[in-house]
Amino acid sequence: MRPGSDVDLLIDARKRLDAHAALVAAGLQSDGYSQHDLASNQAPYVDPETGRQIDLHWALNVVPELACRFDFAQLDQDAIDLSEPAGARALGRVDALMHTVIHYFAHRPASDRPLIWLHDLTLLARGLDAGGWADLDCKVRRMELAGLHAAALQLAAESFPLELPAALIAQWQTLGQSECTRTLLETDGGPFRRLLHSLSCVTTLRGRMAYLRARLFPATLWMRGRYGARGSMQLAAAYLRRWAAGLGQSLNARR
Repeated sequence: MRPGSDVDLLIDARKRLDAHAALVAAGLQSDGYSQHDLASNQAPYVDPETGRQIDLHWALNVVPELACRFDFAQLDQDAIDLSEPAGARALGRVDALMHTVIHYFAHRPASDRPLIWLHDLTLLARGLDAGGWADLDCKVRRMELAGLHAAALQLAAESFPLELPAALIAQWQTLGQSECTRTLLETDGGPFRRLLHSLSCVTTLRGRMAYLRARLFPATLWMRGRYGARGSMQLAAAYLRRWAAGLGQSLNARR
């Protein structure tokens, strides 16, 4: 009924290298460098026998202005226990709904967003009681994600039977007009414009500097693996190649 290519695991960012070691020890194959990527915050692992893939994430989203609004400890505290396998946990309903919304709008281009994502959102929204809507309302206001949630839920209601609290959606639309994340509803402007927008939307100066460093100067271990750079000269050339590619994409996007 539902094709699936991978399993997503979310962990504390401080445990990413421990998780990498555990997955490799369990027999999964790694590309050998993605565990050092602090820009996309994810790494793939493949079971050589079944071909199934695990995507290890140490942030809820690859878009920094979205990821910075979620705290792992809080997500972990609000997670729910699953009946099986033993010890497995998943995001609580409200957090799962918010993840569905930000995942939808973070995916580019918009034409590649499958309808089933809106169906997922519909099912999650149908399961909210009054307390759930109140919790969601509190979180989207605090995280300044009201506009994205209003837009996503309206898209879902246009495609599937879903009753929405009209007054609340209207309030979120109004709030969304002044939210930094509203630009995710607009046309993509290329990597350089996205970088500037992300920097302006990340909530702390420390976070902005960390993301800028991760994008412009990725970890040398990641660069060596990604570009096959061996010596220092090859590494320097790889950085120049990366910057030139990003500049070229930005110039093409402006034409």
